[in-house]
Amino acid sequence: MKINFKLISSFFFSLFVVFLTATITHAAVTLPSTVRIGLYYKGAPPEGHSQTSCFDISAPKGLDLGYYASSKFGVLYKYKYSNKVTIRKDGFFVLNDSTFTEYSPSGKIPSGTKMGPYHVQIGDKYTSYTNARAQVPVLKEKGIAAYPVYNDGWRVWTGNYLNQNDTLYNMNSVIAPKVPSLLCTIVNSDPTRIVIALSGNTLFMYDKSSGAFQIHPNTANSPLMFKLNNQHFRGNLEVKRLTNSDMTLVNVIKPQLYLYGVVPSEMLSNSKLEALKAQAICAGTYTYNCLKKHSSLGFDLCSTVDCQMYLGYDNEEASTNRAVDETIGKIITYKGSAAEINYYNSSGGKTEDVRNVWGNSCPYLISVDDPYEAPGTEWVQERTPAYIKGRLSDWGYNIGDVTAVTATKKAPSGRVTEVVVKGTKGSKTFTIERCRTFFGLKSQWYTISSPDKTYFRANGGKVENRDFKGMTVVTSKGTQILTGVNNVVTLINGANTKKSVSLTPGAYIFTGRGWGHGVGMSQEGAMGFARHGYTCTQILKHYFPGTEIQ
Repeated sequence: MKINFKLISSFFFSLFVVFLTATITHAAVTLPSTVRIGLYYKGAPPEGHSQTSCFDISAPKGLDLGYYASSKFGVLYKYKYSNKVTIRKDGFFVLNDSTFTEYSPSGKIPSGTKMGPYHVQIGDKYTSYTNARAQVPVLKEKGIAAYPVYNDGWRVWTGNYLNQNDTLYNMNSVIAPKVPSLLCTIVNSDPTRIVIALSGNTLFMYDKSSGAFQIHPNTANSPLMFKLNNQHFRGNLEVKRLTNSDMTLVNVIKPQLYLYGVVPSEMLSNSKLEALKAQAICAGTYTYNCLKKHSSLGFDLCSTVDCQMYLGYDNEEASTNRAVDETIGKIITYKGSAAEINYYNSSGGKTEDVRNVWGNSCPYLISVDDPYEAPGTEWVQERTPAYIKGRLSDWGYNIGDVTAVTATKKAPSGRVTEVVVKGTKGSKTFTIERCRTFFGLKSQWYTISSPDKTYFRANGGKVENRDFKGMTVVTSKGTQILTGVNNVVTLINGANTKKSVSLTPGAYIFTGRGWGHGVGMSQEGAMGFARHGYTCTQILKHYFPGTEIQ
């Protein structure tokens, strides 16, 4: 979903969670009992968290660590304390003061205790963690630092060796002579293995080939939440080792609790309740429509603006939680099926027909007036020929030096639907949404001012034609040197007409309004409707004409 969001600061707010039903059903729409939200994953956008090789997790009353398979969670280890547990992939690390740092064997190796992904197994399978763990002090007395490993049953391993030769030497010369009655075998590196450590020491390893490793806050915690590095989340955490990836972290959570963390990330929490409820219903409908969007990575939706911004427990507010509670299970539908829902920051006064943004047609994603938009949605952005040439190169186009940028077509709303960029070696045409995204603009609703000089009357009455940057002028705030906001200044002539001028010679000025793609619900407009007494249903049916709220 292509959205712009207002990120707002948050404070910690604890509250008891209302009882949630297993499924929420309306007409042909059924939300699952849980949704899977990618928190850390390969290919995360700049505002997200990339895959990770190591992280810390804790909960005030402890954690249950185990595996999830066939819709059931099996506890392997109950950790009853508030101290953080470190989870890392079984790879190459150095350890310093309980802190793990990953390194590449072919690169520069940091100082500290070096650890690798090769191990030695001592003995055979054990029936339980307790039995395997009981062997650890026995082996320690023999000078062997051992730990339990879950690998379709419990086993006992030792060592974190750097290569096979090192492992073979230690197994034959150091370990085997101390345990002559037990069979010792080499354990080679495996890209799916996970290490669970406490204060730098291995608590146990997870090496099960099926199912998934999960971490749950134990039931003594209220609310049920965990702390992942420096963020708090409700629900549970799944740790995945995907091919050619570090660890992928997935928040497995009930839809209602997920929306608690979404709605205040989308809309100001001090907005009128009916606007917040409209946002909650939009977010819930979008969630339903985007289940399995990132299934190739093992989750449904991500936590960034590529889907919906989700900041977890720390961002919750009482007002937005109430909006979610009062609307949970409500879905925007069209002819009995979930409607395609889009929303964004500000329309600028009129929403846009989807065909003028993404090219498809939809009977309820059409242009409508947006009468209650807050003032001040106008914006001015500068783009130099060098910037545009660089963007063309990034997109794989070479038309030489930029000589002209012209908006050649517009929608009835005023949004630009075609822009032609001319250069010394040709031209390139951009249409519909790319009229915004190529130039990195806030919306498609804009006009373009070609670079030129501005005439002004200097001291002594002489009319001059020159660039403005660096000039000393008299403004409403006194005498100052022109620098401008975003390198742009606004001039007013004798007829009280305003003109935006770039301080960069040869730059193009884009003067526009609104913020976002313009399709569907404007968040600023929804807040305005709510201030004027409209209900969430009235708001949504205005932005999505012909739909129903079920």
